[in-house]
Formats: sequence, structure tokens, C-alpha cells
Amino acid sequence: EAGISWLAGGRNRSLRVLLLGHLLAGVWFARAQTTPQPDLRVAARLDEEGKCAASEALYRRALAGGSPTVVLWNNTGNHYVACGQPAKAREYFALVLKRVPTHGNANLQLARLAVEAKDNGSAVKYLGAMGAVKEPGLLAETGALYGRAGCFSEWRRETGSR
Repeated sequence: EAGISWLAGGRNRSLRVLLLGHLLAGVWFARAQTTPQPDLRVAARLDEEGKCAASEALYRRALAGGSPTVVLWNNTGNHYVACGQPAKAREYFALVLKRVPTHGNANLQLARLAVEAKDNGSAVKYLGAMGAVKEPGLLAETGALYGRAGCFSEWRRETGSR
């Protein structure tokens, strides 16, 4: 109660609020620095090696370590794709698309999962949401997914390919 009266009362209130803000920011920063973030490259390497349980622990720790980022959600989605858990992968890629609707990898992975589930309408929706694809490898991959979805003519129309 004394702290609140000090903050609210009298002269120099703006200065006290500013000092409190800096104090709280310093506490947050110190906490963030002492909470180690797992190296997501290590987790991705573990996924490539098929060590899903070990990488799962790293992703869970990273997700619990503060405010998750689009990169973390995307990498976690990739983890679940690599480890054969498409339902969980969809959850994380959906989080990515809420923030970045044109995110290339999230849309591509969701399109791939939709094609595998024989949900061609969703596959085309995700592929279309990617926007203009210029990178040759990605262009070929999107074309192949459109083809697998039975919608190669839509890919041709969107890319101007013949």
C-alpha cells in the first residue's frame, strides 16, 4: 500500500511511473536472460535424425519459455510433420497463419497435409494463400502439390505457366 501511495501521490508522479517501468523492464529482461532458450537448430537436427522425443522436449521448453514467435510455431509445426503427428502440426501452422497469412512454409506444409488427407479444396486454398512464388524449387513443389490435388490448371493460371 505504501508503494502505491508513493507512485500515485504528489509531485514528480511521471518520473516515478517512468522509474517503475524501467524497474519492471529490468526484472523482465533479467528473467529472460536467465531462462535459456533451447537451440532450435539442435531440435531440427534431432528431428532429421528421427529423435523425436529428444526434440519434443526442446520445443516444449521453448514454448514454455515466454512469448512464442512465428518462427518457433513454424519450427514446432515442422517437428510434428517430421515426427508423423499431422494434427499437432496443423495446430502450430494455424497459429503461424493467424499472424502471417501468406507464410510460405506454413501454407505449403498445410497444403501437403491436406493433399495427403485427400482434402484437395483445402490444399488449393493454402497454396493460393502463399501469394506469388518466385523461388524455382518452391515453384516446382507448389506445382506438384497442385497436380496431386488434381488442380494443375489452377497452378498454371496463378503462375502464368504454360
